[in-house]
Amino acid sequence: MFNEFEYFCSETNSRQREPFVDDGYKYATDGMILICVKTEEPNPEEPHPRKVQELFERPWDEGWKLEKITLPDKSDENCCFCNGTGVRHFQCNVCEGTGEHKCDCGDDHECGYCEEGRVEGDTSEGCPQCRGTGKAYENKKYGPIYFKGYQLAKIAKYLSNPKVTEIATESHILRFEFDGGKGLLMGSVKNSYVKSA
Repeated sequence: MFNEFEYFCSETNSRQREPFVDDGYKYATDGMILICVKTEEPNPEEPHPRKVQELFERPWDEGWKLEKITLPDKSDENCCFCNGTGVRHFQCNVCEGTGEHKCDCGDDHECGYCEEGRVEGDTSEGCPQCRGTGKAYENKKYGPIYFKGYQLAKIAKYLSNPKVTEIATESHILRFEFDGGKGLLMGSVKNSYVKSA
């Protein structure tokens, strides 16, 4: 039985923090990676607002061969999620990530609770993107589309035997399969280590 949903749920988007069931499939997404497996769990009383299975039914490029997704190489670039520290960071709740706050006098002041809008998490818990190394994973190009190295690393680490099955260059999506399920990964036409907003 597949139990890796927690690794593919969003930490920031409240609508994506938990897996959900829709029409015989159980899904999890972090906004960039979507995975699903068949399930016998019943649909919730309030169905998901979007028929998610339709995302898998799109025009796919012809002639793509199966290719195993492997852990990408590390680059010389610092991880953009932890700024090279290897430690998990969170947005500051006091200043809401701005790094400053307005005081009663009306002036802006540097927030005293964080560093540039970020608060360091439990130091025993490494950065989830670089796995505590502080270095970014190399992005990988499939067809004309680049896919973020840290997302490919997550797929390679937590899913059994993942393989690229199709590419949709028009919508920048990679379709993959793994033992017991399938998934989608959003890509980009640019090769960048910068976290997308």
